[in-house]
Amino acid sequence: MASNQAKVEETLDRLMNRIDSYQREKNYNLRHASAVYDRLDKLVQTMARLEAEKSEEVKIAAKIEEMTKQIDKILKQQQKKEKQMEFEETLRKILHGAKITGKVIETFASSADLMFETIARLIKEEYKGGAVRKQKEDDFDLAALLKPLNSLIQGFASIGSGGGSDSGYSADSKEEEDKDDKNRSGNGPE
Repeated sequence: MASNQAKVEETLDRLMNRIDSYQREKNYNLRHASAVYDRLDKLVQTMARLEAEKSEEVKIAAKIEEMTKQIDKILKQQQKKEKQMEFEETLRKILHGAKITGKVIETFASSADLMFETIARLIKEEYKGGAVRKQKEDDFDLAALLKPLNSLIQGFASIGSGGGSDSGYSADSKEEEDKDDKNRSGNGPE
C-alpha cells in the first residue's frame, strides 16, 4: 500500500500544482480582462468625445456656411449699390452736359438774336436817318456791331466758369447797348 499511497500523494501533488497553475492563470486572465475592459471604457469615452466634437464641428460648419452666405449677400448688395452709384454719377454727368449744352445754345441764340436785332436796327436807322446818318457815315460805330459778339463771348466764358447769367449777357451790358443805341439815333448826348 505504500506504493499506492505514494501514487495518491504524487497524484494529489500534481493535482494541487494544476489547481495552483489554473488559479494563477485565472488571476492573470482576470487582470488581463480587467485591463482590457478599462481600455474599452477609455475607448468608448474617447469615441463619445470624438462624436461630440464632430457634432460641434458640424454646427460650426453650418454657422460658417450661414455667415458666408450673409457676407456674399452683403457683398452683392454693395456691388449693386456701387453700380447704381456709378449709373447715377453717369446720369448726373450727362444731365450736367445737357444743361451746359442748353446754356451754350441759349447763349448763342440770344446773342445771335441780339446781334441780328442790332444789325437790323442799324440798317433801319441808316435808311431812316437820311442826312443825319450820311453825316455819321464816316464815323460808323463798329463797337455797336461788335457788342452782341462780345456778349456771346462773355456768355461762353460765364458758362465755362460755372457762373454768369443764363441769357449770356448781363443787365448792365443791355443797358449800355440801349444807351449806345440812343446815342447813335441822336436822342441822347454825343
